[in-house]
Amino acid sequence: MDKPLIRIKNLTVDYASGGFLKGVTRNVRALNNVSLDIAPGITFGVVGESGCGKTTLGRALLRLVEPTEGEIVFDGQDWLSMNQKTLRGKRRDMQIIFQNPTSSLDPRMKTFGLIAEPLRAQTDLRGEPLKARVAELLIMVDLQEDQMDRRPRELSGGQAQRVAIARSLALSPKFLVLDEPTSSLDVSVQAQIINLLIRLQKEKGLTYLFISHDLPVVQYISQWLAVMYLGEIVELSPSDFIFRNALHPYTQALLSATPQPVPGSKRKRIVLEGNVPSPANPPSGCTFHTRCPLVFERCPKEKPKLVQVSEEHWAACHLVGEGQFPSS
Repeated sequence: MDKPLIRIKNLTVDYASGGFLKGVTRNVRALNNVSLDIAPGITFGVVGESGCGKTTLGRALLRLVEPTEGEIVFDGQDWLSMNQKTLRGKRRDMQIIFQNPTSSLDPRMKTFGLIAEPLRAQTDLRGEPLKARVAELLIMVDLQEDQMDRRPRELSGGQAQRVAIARSLALSPKFLVLDEPTSSLDVSVQAQIINLLIRLQKEKGLTYLFISHDLPVVQYISQWLAVMYLGEIVELSPSDFIFRNALHPYTQALLSATPQPVPGSKRKRIVLEGNVPSPANPPSGCTFHTRCPLVFERCPKEKPKLVQVSEEHWAACHLVGEGQFPSS
């Protein structure tokens, strides 16, 4: 991997939960000791079931939630040591696109105001130069200038997401967190938005963290992939490696649920029993052992480490650590 644009080391996020009326609180670990590097110009995919910590990771990178422990180095700078004043000036380099475009946009504002807002806050553009920049951004995301006067409720889901993308690009960022940006859209519109994001990445040299539960989409857009379970990375590799040779039983189960694009081809379905355990009361040892079809006596007693199994492939499983590779 090239020199990383973002280096994350031992990142941990705890939330306070429950018992406020009784004066008792406890910490819920939403992200546990996550480390990874994101090279410039790539799309780094993050997948897993709901509640696995994907969105918390993306928000922690932007400090929309404050990490409890760990390090984030962005473009050579210590992101977590910055005070709020310094951070405000640097936020133009990191932006986020949310899952539901309609709810992420202020319903009272028109398209022009939505896109112009970050430009007014971070630049000196006003009047005609500001209007010209907004028009440029609309054209960049395949919208027309006459849509400046529309409010979010007057836009389709795809148009609203394009406005959100234009808004995120207004300050020419280097890095975007894409938090399931297509999951609320129709399938045909999803393809349009994904292809738009790929085109913009090539044109602008953007780096993406792409959060999703849709594995075919992740395979199409991502060069690297992290699989998360209960706030931890359980497998990490270039995307092609994982889709060809997944090692962790959880990754294999996720892939087995993905429809095969070739008619007549079949993949053995691995059905996981139960739901993701609560992070407020995680299982002992390997947190996946309560649902794992390959569980054995060591799993509930000892947490597996994320071990390197090849030059660019890591997995956290006792079977992998012992060289007993589960068959995918």
